[in-house]
Amino acid sequence: MLGHEDMIDNLLYGVALENNAFFLTIDEEFKNFIREKNNLEEIVISPEELDRKNEKINPQHS
Repeated sequence: MLGHEDMIDNLLYGVALENNAFFLTIDEEFKNFIREKNNLEEIVISPEELDRKNEKINPQHS
């Protein structure tokens, strides 16, 4: 298999990539796959990373 086995992750990552959006996931295997393939790892974020980004934008909402 040439790609990641979870086709839904692949599809959602592609949608995020095309729309300049974040891809929120807890799937470490997928994050590692993206990292190994030298794709845009910075758009793949965890819920904790999203919370940190939100805190920087809206510090009063923590």
